[in-house]
Amino acid sequence: MIARRKLGRDLEVGALGLGCMTMTTIYGPADDAESIRTIRRAAELGANRADARVLVVGDSLTTDIKGAVAAGFDSLWVARGIYAAELGIAPGDEPDPDKIAEVCERHGHWPTAAIAAFRW
Repeated sequence: MIARRKLGRDLEVGALGLGCMTMTTIYGPADDAESIRTIRRAAELGANRADARVLVVGDSLTTDIKGAVAAGFDSLWVARGIYAAELGIAPGDEPDPDKIAEVCERHGHWPTAAIAAFRW
């Protein structure tokens, strides 16, 4: 069984984590097949057991969310960061659900869910 950690008041998550920034093109050419193999291996190590569910959290539709979907994981898009201008919002504003849908459609990537901000 995976060790558990509490986030905030109500959310409990598995302690196993995987950083995926190097799976993007920010550091050079990305290898999608290798990235998917790495994410699946993390799941094999415990992230896909009955006591856990993998939720990829990210602020980029074209890297974080795209990668999560490609690997078959749920994704949570933190919409207020990188795409704030595209969503027409200022820091602290809540994005309009219709605008979120427009941005997702424009980029061709759909998260499982979206939130305005993520706080530890």
